[in-house]
Amino acid sequence: MHNKCAGMLMMHGVPYETKKLDGKRYFAELVKAIRAGEPEMPGDLAPWGSLDHVPASLISLLQTSRSSYEFFEQAQKKLLAGVHQHPRIAERVARLEAIPGVGEVTALTWVLEIGPVERFSSVGKACSYCGLTAGQAESAESVKRMPLSKQRNAHLQTILVEAAKLAPIRNPMLREVAERERERERGHKNRATIAVARKMVAYLMAVDKRQQPFQWDWEKAA
Repeated sequence: MHNKCAGMLMMHGVPYETKKLDGKRYFAELVKAIRAGEPEMPGDLAPWGSLDHVPASLISLLQTSRSSYEFFEQAQKKLLAGVHQHPRIAERVARLEAIPGVGEVTALTWVLEIGPVERFSSVGKACSYCGLTAGQAESAESVKRMPLSKQRNAHLQTILVEAAKLAPIRNPMLREVAERERERERGHKNRATIAVARKMVAYLMAVDKRQQPFQWDWEKAA
């Protein structure tokens, strides 16, 4: 819904601040300025000229998208709260959330999509299930990496990849994995993200199988 609002604003030449678009107050001021056709927009944006060319239907579409955004946000909070009331799920999630870089949504998705973690005998098989492994085509003198497998849990793959983009900020060991992969792959961000996601799967499996809180390797972290 955020992207939809941003797309409509760009299509009609309306300036906005990306980081503030989610804010309720900023959004209300933006709609008010569009409705009035004011040359100055809210926030730190410079005068942009008249907005008389913007159709009235844009305001209605923006408000509808905003209402949907707020509805889904509240629904997600209720769903997360409801799932947390299940004692076995809550216990597993609490352990997984202790891993730096693993948040509530990532931990819950792992628990609900993986099920009994004992059904995976190795990290490699778990990564394959999560869609984080790729085949290799080998010839006489070269090895070519193939795309990620399409036989995977697509939802879990999406959550892990998105989490892997932010996890290195909070976890120095994951940051090291990302930096090492970028150096080896000459700055390829996507491959670095996949490498971090695989490492996260290893952490999640270790904590889940041992049923013990995550413990830092202080020497490696230093």
